[in-house]
Amino acid sequence: SDQFWMVFEICMNKMNENIAQVFSMREFLGFETAEICQQLEISPNNCWTLLHRARSRLRLCLETSWLD
Repeated sequence: SDQFWMVFEICMNKMNENIAQVFSMREFLGFETAEICQQLEISPNNCWTLLHRARSRLRLCLETSWLD
């Protein structure tokens, strides 16, 4: 629904810019890990760490903002 996407956008905006960028590149733009790493000049391990942080923070934010 529109309300969910509004909350999702708020949660994305609360994240560190680098974390949100990696998440968006992966999940919305469909970039592979290697492409993200090349464009942002980060290591694969760093990319996976940033993706993990993004997912964890989104989950927490959505649980508190959307589900409660």
